Amino acid sequence: MPPGEALQVLTLAQRTAEEYVAAANTTAQAVLAEAERNAEHCRAEAHEYAEKMRADAEKLLTAARATAEITQRDAQEQAAEIRRQAESLLTEARAEAESIVAGGNQAAEQLEQRAQRRYEDAVGGLSVKRKALQEQIETLEVFDAEYRRRLMAFLQGQLRALWADQPQPVGFPAVELQLPGGPVDSGEPA
Repeated sequence: MPPGEALQVLTLAQRTAEEYVAAANTTAQAVLAEAERNAEHCRAEAHEYAEKMRADAEKLLTAARATAEITQRDAQEQAAEIRRQAESLLTEARAEAESIVAGGNQAAEQLEQRAQRRYEDAVGGLSVKRKALQEQIETLEVFDAEYRRRLMAFLQGQLRALWADQPQPVGFPAVELQLPGGPVDSGEPA
């Protein structure tokens, strides 16, 4: 193979490896950014829902307290029997308001936990994908180094054969490389 063609092959191999590395880095960054956006959106929705539930519970508590105050005033003006009934209604209203507040807080906590789990799942999935991409990059770097070493040995052998008194063609070393897609053929017949 003429030196010019060998240089072109080497340049093409280096350019291909650099393109794979750049594409893998771009993909990893895009996946990470998307997961972070999704997690932030989920967190914002959970926070908004929790605030709404708390506001609703406060409204119900305020309404229950207002009803209790009216009932208490009426109960003071009426007989002892009516007074006992008003106190009973007040107790029930407070229990219901507390139950509603507790239910709202519990729902808000559950939403927040669910959002946190979704965020952790998304980030965990990204780290697995990132590790796989890094392994592919490392494999490509090993392939690139081995390919360059073999190409250099081949070119040096060809140059020695050209300068020797009795040129003899030097065979390209038969080394089988393993890429993510399968073994790479050395291009030499066995």
